[in-house]
Amino acid sequence: MSLEFFNNQPCDTRQYLRLMKTAYGKIFDENWFRWYNNSAPTGRSRIYFCVDSETGQMVSSLAFLPIRVTCRGTPQPGSIYVNAMTAPAYQGRGLNLKLLQSALLDARKLGEKISITFPADSRMSIKGMLKTGWEPVCDIHYSALDRTPSKTHSSAQRIASLDNRFDPLLEAFYARLKFGHFKDHEFFNWRVCDRPDQEYEIYAKFDGGIPAGIIVLKFYEEKSIRKTHIIELIGIDDGVIIELLRLAEREAHFRKSDILNTWLFDDSVYRDQLTEFGFAATADKNTLMVHWHEGATRQVSDRLHMHFSLADNDVY
Repeated sequence: MSLEFFNNQPCDTRQYLRLMKTAYGKIFDENWFRWYNNSAPTGRSRIYFCVDSETGQMVSSLAFLPIRVTCRGTPQPGSIYVNAMTAPAYQGRGLNLKLLQSALLDARKLGEKISITFPADSRMSIKGMLKTGWEPVCDIHYSALDRTPSKTHSSAQRIASLDNRFDPLLEAFYARLKFGHFKDHEFFNWRVCDRPDQEYEIYAKFDGGIPAGIIVLKFYEEKSIRKTHIIELIGIDDGVIIELLRLAEREAHFRKSDILNTWLFDDSVYRDQLTEFGFAATADKNTLMVHWHEGATRQVSDRLHMHFSLADNDVY
């Protein structure tokens, strides 16, 4: 068997998508590939992959998407490690580890300070991550509303997309955080509005015409269970957050959803509001993993006031 490694190079889209189907059990098309890997406002994904020279097939791959990570209120260049996958017949050979080492070397050369990712507990890639200096920061649980969604009132209104009026809200929100994924309105629109294979609904709370909060919802059915996911939640104060959560509960009620859920973790900026509203952790969880590159200030020495959302997760 002869294996060839390609670092941060164009790849065969069809082979990449074939490997994704094998790894994730879900079909992604070329429109999704171009959207996710080539059109983000922060820059294209850096794709690393391995090909079996004898068969010509891509057998392992991972990618790093450039983002901005806010640390103690200051946005810094970073990346999110996504879509780590290896064909079953090639697992256990250290392919992912070798690709990851190359990707981290490039991240440092490019001046990135921090890389983040959110592996599920079952991901085999976690072993390689620990070997290459990644640190687990905290568990992030899928948390569900502990009651049947009911018809509630909210003054939040549906919008098609965000414009530059929302940037002061976003900047003020991220300035409060010790740690988070910084998204301006352009990145937000790319992630939520431009995705070709998935529709989301965006709602905003306004105060005198000025944006005060945003919530993004996804509705879908899985194994005859109707779910409403809170994909993103941002607000200027507790009152706005509760108003947006009421909106989510109302929309889940109208769609007869069995579950209304979101991400919740101990150091979340919204932990108290979500808990008081009735969200409780389930057994399903991911782990926030962080790689601090050269020159980065480590944040794990104290309790973090931070925010990450389902909108930050990789292939979601």
